[in-house]
Amino acid sequence: MWYGWPSRASNYDATLKEVPLAWGGDKKDGGCHLGATPSVKHSNASVPLRCWSNAITFGRNETVDFHFDLLITPFRDINTMAREKFGVRHYQLGYPISNDDTSPATIQENYGSTVIGLHQGTAINPFISWIFDPDTSKNMSRYIAAAHKKQMRVKAYFTVRELSVRSAWSELFGLVALGDEVLHRRLDFPDPWEHRDNLGNAWLQQHLLNVPNATEPGYSVAYNLLMPWLKQGFDWDFAVHVKGDSRWTSWYIEALHWAATKGMTSPPDNVTIE
Repeated sequence: MWYGWPSRASNYDATLKEVPLAWGGDKKDGGCHLGATPSVKHSNASVPLRCWSNAITFGRNETVDFHFDLLITPFRDINTMAREKFGVRHYQLGYPISNDDTSPATIQENYGSTVIGLHQGTAINPFISWIFDPDTSKNMSRYIAAAHKKQMRVKAYFTVRELSVRSAWSELFGLVALGDEVLHRRLDFPDPWEHRDNLGNAWLQQHLLNVPNATEPGYSVAYNLLMPWLKQGFDWDFAVHVKGDSRWTSWYIEALHWAATKGMTSPPDNVTIE
């Protein structure tokens, strides 16, 4: 572990251009070494940290302060780390085949995957950031349970950036009543789906084109996808942009709690958040 330059300890002035005298000495050369050396041994209970500087010329009554920071980081067994990091194989369910419903057993056999990304817009997780549809929660639970039987993990796409209009069954019109506190205004969100002539489908235009209390009328068009395979009878899923840094985050956290404790018999192991 070397006191290299231009790296420097956080308690030094950022305008410094060379190694401080304390650590560098007259020749501006010093450093630290963590761990055993041929001359310095370590025990099971301790690891030596050896720091030094080159020769320093002192004047009468002159002192030098040695400033340093300690960033203590726990170490992990290298075999465990290698297995968890380099032994992970991902498979994304959905895109380019949106109606992909390949079973975890088949994914594991064909690709050796250990983690399945359950994207939105798929037969199992069709509606973006809306897992409360009864069929969706049941299908996701069954799929995740099948993955767990194969010692696989599942991460579900569930973002604070967008919200499906299927939420009109409960939350969406409440958000409309809040104006632009949670919903983005039109042309307020940099997204390729939104441009001045894009007002979304007829449902969006009929119900959300003029949002009460908004500083600018309208809504921000988000992702949409044609899904003719859905058994629920829906052909499309449309979404609007929501502000993830608003109090909508509280809803998001409670939704995850619902999935883990009530809504799903087998909730996802992780989520993909944007």
